[in-house]
Amino acid sequence: MTQIENFYIKNILLSAALITIFFSCSPGNERNEILLYNNLYFNVLEGELEKDKTPVVERYTAYFNNQNIQIPLLKYIHHEDYEVFIGIPVNATIKELADDKKDFLDIAKDKIESDSNYYYTNYKMDEYFIAEYSSYFGNESMFYISAKTKSKELFDSLFDKISLSKRIELK
Repeated sequence: MTQIENFYIKNILLSAALITIFFSCSPGNERNEILLYNNLYFNVLEGELEKDKTPVVERYTAYFNNQNIQIPLLKYIHHEDYEVFIGIPVNATIKELADDKKDFLDIAKDKIESDSNYYYTNYKMDEYFIAEYSSYFGNESMFYISAKTKSKELFDSLFDKISLSKRIELK
């Protein structure tokens, strides 16, 4: 092998190594979404991590799934200041979710926003500020997002109807 060939081989290997390092360090590799299913993704925010849902099922059931409608927990997102739960309502419509929540909480009808495409409510229970949002995404897949936090400021900034509606996207 000549000196020129040796020089080119070294440069090619060095270039390949630099390209590999560049792409492995680029911010595009950060995990900022969680696959739910059928190309539907939940957008995660800084500090949020998907965690094993098994330890929180009982807590989820106590707050969100003790209604007449079954909403099994699909994903659990943990942040040091709040929790987000994602469920899939079983054999239910948006109207049924809204009516059931109104009856369960015995809250005024005007505290629940809904139409045929979405349902949203927020309330305080125990020491937590709680928001619930459900809508059809993608090919008529309905998801239920519930969030709870002790911080009124976080609640107002992260868990309003518009913010929650933007968390699930079809890609």
